[in-house]
Order: sequence, then C-alpha cells, then structure tokens
Amino acid sequence: MPITPDKAKVRIVRWPLETAKREKCRELGALRILLVENGATPPLTADLREDWVRAPVSKEDLAARVTGLRAKARTYRVPTLDVDGKLSFDGGSVVLSRSEVAIVAVLVRNYGSLVAREMLAHLPGATRANSRNALDLHMMRIRRRIAPLGLGVSTAWGRGYLLQEMTQGVEGQDTQARADGQA
Repeated sequence: MPITPDKAKVRIVRWPLETAKREKCRELGALRILLVENGATPPLTADLREDWVRAPVSKEDLAARVTGLRAKARTYRVPTLDVDGKLSFDGGSVVLSRSEVAIVAVLVRNYGSLVAREMLAHLPGATRANSRNALDLHMMRIRRRIAPLGLGVSTAWGRGYLLQEMTQGVEGQDTQARADGQA
C-alpha cells in the first residue's frame, strides 16, 4: 500500500514488523497507530500523531483510538505565515497580498483568540484599512483567500475577529466553528 500525505487518514502500522513504514509515516506527518504484536515493547514517543494498541484489538477499541488520535492531533494544528506572505495550513498554502499579510499576521499570532477590530484597523502595512469599510473589504477578501485551506474568520460584532479552522456543517456546507458565542 503506497503511503500518501493524506493527513486525515490514520495508518495502522504493525510493530515492530513495519518499522520502515512507521518512519515513512513520520516523515510525511501522517497519523498512525502502532499495532504492537507478539508481546513486543511499544516504542516511547512524544509525537502527537502516533498512538499504540496491543494486538489483538477489537474494532470498537481501535475505532476509539483512531478518534482520540485525530482529536489530539487536531488540537495542535496552527497556521503559519512566512516572510513572503505564504499562509500554510494542513498541507495547503495560499499567497497573500502585502496588506492582507499585515492583517493575517496578527490573526495567526492570536490564532483561536479574539483580535480587537481597532488593532487591525491601524496596522502600518494594511494600506487604507483604517476606515471601517476598508477593513470590512479586506476581511471579505481574506475570508475568500483562506477558505480553501479550511480556515475562516469569524466576526464578533463591534469587538473584533477570530481566525479559526472551519468545520463541516450538517448538510456538508462549511460553517465557522463558534468560540464562546463570540461570533
């Protein structure tokens, strides 16, 4: 089975028989569960993308481990913004304009937290963002630009903005994750 960089898929790796497969998964950043066989000692790891279970394991126990591993790994996913204005998240990336970079840099530094509107409106690099309408226009463009990465910006009316991961809605539409009723 070829290993692809599909980060949502959890690989089952027989330990210690498939040590090379484990290393390949680690290089790709893939989620993996080691199936520890024949009384072998599981390896010590601090990698949030890896867990282990002893064989034999029931389907229910394995499904619970997979769910737990995905939740644990998702908690530590944070977007990054490089000096060239490339915003990366979950294996994808987009290039932002200079004025978008000024705004998004503050949102990334405060990922998952509310950023005051006034803080974004008076950024030196955000050209013409000091008027209310100009900032709203920038935010609309940023939302469109970052949506393919699975990121979104929620508005806390009259207070500010919140950069966060999008979640899949009930009918398959992307909806913003809500944080403390702020958006």
